[in-house]
Amino acid sequence: MAGILDMITPEISYRKSGKQDIAGTPLKIDSEILDAILKLNIPIKDKWKLIGNYERHKGRDQIFLDDKELFVGEGGEKIRQLGLEYNQGGEGLSGSGIYNIDTGDTDFRADYRKQMDFNKMLNNFFRRK
Repeated sequence: MAGILDMITPEISYRKSGKQDIAGTPLKIDSEILDAILKLNIPIKDKWKLIGNYERHKGRDQIFLDDKELFVGEGGEKIRQLGLEYNQGGEGLSGSGIYNIDTGDTDFRADYRKQMDFNKMLNNFFRRK
């Protein structure tokens, strides 16, 4: 049985630009960006998995004149998705369905995968003469 850390994958990044000149103006800008993503992959039964995605993106810009702060702009985005996956990457029928909790959008995918041995098929074809 897999541990909880095997089922949840975090990805976190933080970037800060430091004060930079805004071309053609006496102003400077300092930007910060935080991205946090948690991916969920929980086996339910044999070929079935519960999948999920939680993303949080946050940005902040500060505008300065000399060393005085003139403006702060903040924004962000949140994405929450939950779904099921069947036989992903396996031979035969596979697919997934995911629901975006915030927007109500759904995404369904289905695939069929069959491996063939082309050497064996060609050998059988040419031997029949």
